[in-house]
Amino acid sequence: MVRSRWFKIASHQITPLASRSSTFLAQGSTLALSAAKTNVVVKRPPRKAESPGGIREHLPARYPHLLSPVKIRKVSNRLGIACVTWGMRLLACLCLSVIYSASSLWAADSLEANKAIAQRVFEEIFNQGRFDVAHEIYSASFVNHGHHHRDIGLQQDQNAARGWKAAFPDMRVTVNLAIAEGDLVAVLWTGTGTNTGERNGIPATGRKGELRGVTIWRIQGGRITEEWSEFDRSDMLQQLGLLGSSK
Repeated sequence: MVRSRWFKIASHQITPLASRSSTFLAQGSTLALSAAKTNVVVKRPPRKAESPGGIREHLPARYPHLLSPVKIRKVSNRLGIACVTWGMRLLACLCLSVIYSASSLWAADSLEANKAIAQRVFEEIFNQGRFDVAHEIYSASFVNHGHHHRDIGLQQDQNAARGWKAAFPDMRVTVNLAIAEGDLVAVLWTGTGTNTGERNGIPATGRKGELRGVTIWRIQGGRITEEWSEFDRSDMLQQLGLLGSSK
């Protein structure tokens, strides 16, 4: 009897309490939902700030390391160094090109000057008989490397030139071809004249003759220092009737 009565009392008291608790919880939930609704903030994507421009605004956001001012400064420094380096290389190439062109022009002028000196020998000495200009054309140490390794100096060489001019007073030597390389000048020449004088072992025959030969000169410092000449003396003697008949 006692237990059942206590149970009834307890049940009678618990039921209103549970009812009030559920009501309280429902009210609390409603209040919480209302508060949550009032505090909801809709987040919008931030607008891109408008600025005068610049490289950093045009870089994609997925490359944040490219936006680093330090790295941008490093890249700028490297580009500056590269530009200076290539500029110096280009300037060096231009300087070398100018030097090469100048040296080529100087070499060409030097070769032409050597050819002009060779031309003076034939024109002024043999054709005009101006033996006094020999000291302007030849070096004092000049050596003519003759046949059979017989070397003669400037005095003997000019004596031989005077002898040819005396034997053929109307001598005329023409340069057919001149080639210059380095300090050497090679000349293919043809000499014509009438043998009216007696010199160099040739008597006066009154006949005309033609002689063709090759002379190589070494020219240094604007003067001839060495000579190598080749011509057919026997052919000249044959033309003059002094060595059999000329064919």
